[in-house]
Amino acid sequence: MDRVTGEASSTDTKVACLSLEQPGSRDVLDEYYRNLVEGSSIEIRYDAGRGKGKGMFAVRNAEVGEVLFVDKPLVAMQSFKMDENRPLVCEQCFRYIDASLMDQMRYFMTGEVPETALRDVPSLCVAQEEKDTIVRCPNSCSSYYCSIECRQKSWEIHHMLMCECQKDKPVAQEWMERFYQHARQTNDIFILAGKAISRIILHASNLMDTSQDLLSPEAALREAWKPYQMGYKQLWWESVARPDDVHPSEESQFRSDLKELAMDSFVLFFHAIELGHPQLYNTFGKYLLHLDIWGYLIGMFELNNLSILATGPEILENVSETQLEDMLKLVTSIHPCNDQECREIVEDFLNCLLEGTGFYPLHSCMNHSCVPNCRVMLPQDPSQNNHAIIQTLKRVSAGTELTVSYIDENEDYEERQKQLQDYGFECTCAKCLAHE
Repeated sequence: MDRVTGEASSTDTKVACLSLEQPGSRDVLDEYYRNLVEGSSIEIRYDAGRGKGKGMFAVRNAEVGEVLFVDKPLVAMQSFKMDENRPLVCEQCFRYIDASLMDQMRYFMTGEVPETALRDVPSLCVAQEEKDTIVRCPNSCSSYYCSIECRQKSWEIHHMLMCECQKDKPVAQEWMERFYQHARQTNDIFILAGKAISRIILHASNLMDTSQDLLSPEAALREAWKPYQMGYKQLWWESVARPDDVHPSEESQFRSDLKELAMDSFVLFFHAIELGHPQLYNTFGKYLLHLDIWGYLIGMFELNNLSILATGPEILENVSETQLEDMLKLVTSIHPCNDQECREIVEDFLNCLLEGTGFYPLHSCMNHSCVPNCRVMLPQDPSQNNHAIIQTLKRVSAGTELTVSYIDENEDYEERQKQLQDYGFECTCAKCLAHE
C-alpha cells in the first residue's frame, strides 16, 4: 500500500478490488435472500417498483401486532463517543453483564471495572460452565464480555484483528490505538467498517482452512464478502446530504474533507492489520486494500444501519435507599462534586440506555414509508439486546410490501423530506403525494 495515499499499488490490484463492490447477479441475490428468509412469513423481491430497488413483501396475511421476524445483525457495535458514559454490556451479544450495582456504576463513570470483579481466564479455550461474571479480553483491552463463550466468538470473528492491546507487537498496537482514537473523535462508524473488514478476512481465512475444495484467496474472499455485497451502497463522501450550515459553494470542499477523514481512518486501520497480522494481510489485503471498498462500506452503513436501544438490567429498576447512598458515596470518591451534581450522575446512570448501531441484512431490505405498516420493537429479552424485532402496525395482506419509517413520520411534510435527504431520496408515499 502507498503509505501516503492508501491507493492500491497497481492497476490490476485496483480492478480486483473494485470488482468486489459490484452487486451480485440476479440469481446470486435470489439465492442469498431465499436462504435468509427460509421458513418465515416474508420474501425479498429484487424490484419493489417505482424505482425503489429491492423490497420486502408479506407472503401471508398478518394481524396487527404480529412479530414477522427477528433479525440478527451482520455487524454491530455499541456507540462510543469521546467523554460519554456508557453501560457495561457484552462486546459480542450486547447483553448487560451480570455485575454488581456498584461495579456497573464504576464502569459507567470510569470505563473500568475493579480487578476483583473480573474472571481471570487468560486462555481463549472455552472453560467448564461457571456462573457468568465480567470476562475481559485476554489481552486486557477495554472490551468486556458476559461469558467466555461470547469472548471466544468475538475473538474468532473480528477481535483477533481489532484488539487495541497487542503488547508483543507494539508498533501494530500503536496504529490500532490511533485508529480507535481517530474514530472516536470523528465518526465511530469507522469502527464498524473495521469490524466488517475483519470479519470478511477471518471468514475467508476459515473457509480456506475448512473447505473440502481448494479455494483460492479471491474465491474465499468473494464468499465472505457476499452478505455485504447485497446491501445498497454509495460512497460515503458522495452520498451524505449537504448540511444546512454548508453553503452550496462549499459543498465540494465538504465532500473532499469527508473523503480525507475516510482516508485517514483507512490508512490507520490497514497499517495496523499489516503490522499485526502480516500473513493475513499478504493473503487478502490486495483484494480489499482500496479506499473505495472502505468508502462503500461506510456509505452502506450510513444509509442502512439501524439504531440499537435497550433498557437497563433489572438490577437498576428498584434501588433501595441504602444502595442509593452507597452510589452517591462512590460518585464522590471518583468525582468530587456537590450533592445535586452527585444525584444527577446517579440519575443518569439509572436511566442509561444501551445505544449502538448495526447492519441488519433483512431490515436493510425494508423501504421507507411515512405511513408504515411495520415498526422495529425494542427487545424484551436481554439475550436479544442487539436483535431487531419487526412487528406489524396494521393488518397486512399477502403480497403487500412491508415498510418502516426511517424518520419521525409525525413531522410535517417539509421536515420529513428534509430528513430523508440523508437517505438520498424524496418520499412518494401516499401521505407525501396527498400533501402535494
